[in-house]
Amino acid sequence: MIELIEQVIKTNVPTKIFVGTLEKTQEFTTLVLQRYLCLKKSSEHSDLSECFCRECQNIKNRQHYNIMWLSPSKNYTVTDIDLILDKIRFVLDKNHKFFFILDNAHTLTTVTANRLLKILEEPPVGYNFFLLTTNIYNILPTIISRAYVLTFTGESRDSQIHPLLNIFCDKNFFEYSTEQLQGEHTGLRPVPSSPKLASQGMGGGCLPSEKHTGLRPVLLPLSSEFESILKKFKPTEIETIELLDDLLEYFIKLSSLESNKKIRDIINYIIKFRKMPPGPGSCDIFWKTFYLNFPI
Repeated sequence: MIELIEQVIKTNVPTKIFVGTLEKTQEFTTLVLQRYLCLKKSSEHSDLSECFCRECQNIKNRQHYNIMWLSPSKNYTVTDIDLILDKIRFVLDKNHKFFFILDNAHTLTTVTANRLLKILEEPPVGYNFFLLTTNIYNILPTIISRAYVLTFTGESRDSQIHPLLNIFCDKNFFEYSTEQLQGEHTGLRPVPSSPKLASQGMGGGCLPSEKHTGLRPVLLPLSSEFESILKKFKPTEIETIELLDDLLEYFIKLSSLESNKKIRDIINYIIKFRKMPPGPGSCDIFWKTFYLNFPI
């Protein structure tokens, strides 16, 4: 836990997203805030929860003057975001920090999320945002792309990367050059038509096509390696969702190291497919469509 806290502290990104149960993310956020604001700088306490200085007590009671903790009972409202806007108008003193904590950030509506995004794009110096969520898929991809994301998983699955994910995580796959697409690869097949896929029951008849993903269809080669792995492992509907979760987590972590438009496009792409999971018996065509349309 201490290593994770130090990792967050050293990250210069002002917006951070913590994914996990509300209890877990709130507990971790409290410890991070203590690490930032503790009068003793937590040097005397390896266990931050044991510190009872005035600052730490105020943090635990959510009464600290450098913290605004928002926890709406339902969805966020414009009034909630206006509280942030009113505070952020003030320029902080040098080396001074202020923290906004948003519980259940997945309950941001489209209006409130876009209103908040305007702040997150260029937050004034010293202001920090912690977004706590149990469901990152309901957060705008544009917000995710500007954030440092830390996920608290439950029971860990097999730590070995699934062979199917190895294909998408290989940079040689998602960094095709124009020359490669035009000359080196042959036999490129077009993206299957929507009616055909819809008739096979994918996502209840909803195809993640260009209309839904907001991304242009591309003509990637449907490699024999990919088809062989897909045929061998035959992921189920539940396994498909888990694999997409793992893939999203990989690219979110990658974006923290080398954020660029391509990686942001991929994150956006995965999230939109994740919201339209395959219907019964349609996993094969789902993964082929995912592969063929993958942004490059």
